[in-house]
Amino acid sequence: MMDFDINEIISRYLEGNASAAEKQQLLDWLEENEGNKKLFNEMKDIYFVSGSVSSSDKYNDRHNWFKEKSKIGKSKARKLQGALKYAAILVFAMLIGSVITQFAESFLEGDVELTRVEIPNGQMSKLTLFDGTEVWLNSGSVFEYPNQFNTKERKVYLQGEAFFDVAKNEKLPFVIESDKMHVKVLGTSFNFSSYENDDFANLTLIEGNVNLLTPGGQLLTRLVPGEKADLKDGKISIKKVDTSFYSLWKEGKIEFTSVPLGEIAKKLERWYNVSIEFHDKDLEKIKFSGTVLKHKPVEQIIKAIRLLSPIDYRVTFNPNGKNEIEIFAKQ
Repeated sequence: MMDFDINEIISRYLEGNASAAEKQQLLDWLEENEGNKKLFNEMKDIYFVSGSVSSSDKYNDRHNWFKEKSKIGKSKARKLQGALKYAAILVFAMLIGSVITQFAESFLEGDVELTRVEIPNGQMSKLTLFDGTEVWLNSGSVFEYPNQFNTKERKVYLQGEAFFDVAKNEKLPFVIESDKMHVKVLGTSFNFSSYENDDFANLTLIEGNVNLLTPGGQLLTRLVPGEKADLKDGKISIKKVDTSFYSLWKEGKIEFTSVPLGEIAKKLERWYNVSIEFHDKDLEKIKFSGTVLKHKPVEQIIKAIRLLSPIDYRVTFNPNGKNEIEIFAKQ
């Protein structure tokens, strides 16, 4: 294919005017070699920096973004330090006292380019999407978003925990898909947790209104500010809460009120990138109340829990891997 032809096709693709045949030509051309992908990314970056981003109604639904992701046009993962190359999306470090390391990967899914951001354990990040929505991502989270929203909805995917401050747009709902449940809002702020290895999901609404849906699209419930919804074993429960507890992690602290040690251990594993093992499963059910400060060493936090609970612990330091913490009954 001649250079002037592919340049015209790329331009029409970025403007949302490419035909189905031209899109297929583009995908075939991208698969030919890495140089073609580099050229495409350079043209895309120039296009987005110019501030002209068009909408497309060709954004296809995906029931599972991680398991059925297209391999076409997949580019090599690249490390982000500071901001993404194009000005439409900004990524800021939230980790106190160190520089965040995170990985983003861009790839084509049908007609839309998606970016996948992975936050390693022990780190946090903040993203501002091009519609003005702010997203704080907690440790161990994976977040996917398109380079442009369609004319019907603003759809993203989350595996993990995030605090959303969604830019209001009554004509364009903001939809978050996760493996356990979906969230649909117009403009609001809330905390949403749905980790892959957790057997539950929960959402705490700070302001606005939220619809919670099954992955199949059926309405589960509607929330009003000050409510927290917990989904476990297919059953959903709603209760009034102090919402400040569920956004404190953005500031590097978490406050627990009668939370089982097993659940606390999972959070500590993500925050500090350690492995915690209970010798007795009954110890996981012991409830603890207190405040955890992320800038404190994990061993100091375990010591504080030991003072208030019938547990003891042992730490094994692994210079080439995760440190291991064993929890057992206090003698």
